[in-house]
Amino acid sequence: MVAVVFLMPPLLLCAVLALGRYEERMLPSSRARHRARPH
Repeated sequence: MVAVVFLMPPLLLCAVLALGRYEERMLPSSRARHRARPH
């Protein structure tokens, strides 16, 4: 059970980062446009 406590923060962080990228892709915002650069 203790291992879960140590494993949860990294998993939550990855989930938040993935969710943020997903939202930036789906919902075009000024921040996403500013960050995007033409290849």
